[in-house]
Amino acid sequence: MDKPQRTLPKTVFNEVLNGLLLLLALRLPGTPAAEAITATAAAWEIALTSGKAWRGEDAPRFQAAFATLAATAEAWPAPAALLKAMPPPPEPLMIEYRHQKPNAEQLRRKDEIVQSLAHTLAEKSAALAATKRPSLYQQFLNRRQQLAESEKKERNHNGSS
Repeated sequence: MDKPQRTLPKTVFNEVLNGLLLLLALRLPGTPAAEAITATAAAWEIALTSGKAWRGEDAPRFQAAFATLAATAEAWPAPAALLKAMPPPPEPLMIEYRHQKPNAEQLRRKDEIVQSLAHTLAEKSAALAATKRPSLYQQFLNRRQQLAESEKKERNHNGSS
């Protein structure tokens, strides 16, 4: 059987230590001895993780709760008082997406752009085809045919003289 995790994230534990030091400096009635602050922090960590899961993002909430305790406590508080002073987690950011169908003018403009691009592409393709050089293989075949015709003319010329 797995034991429940009894440790706070490092950033949260650091806020607990800072908060306990703040409360220690106030010297409220019931404050533990300064030498016992490490044991006090360990006890608070156990109490705060009992049935709770904390994340590093909760550190500012701990800082705010300890500030509230420092301002309102008249005696050394229990961990339960910290939980009562804890502000709620921040609301997640909401990203709104609104899809708007294009109106008739936007559709007409889109069609114009598409037709313009198609026309430009056709012109460029025709210009490219007109200036396109034959492949090396085609050049070889053309040269071979020229040589064959040249030899034929020479034979015809020598044969008739």
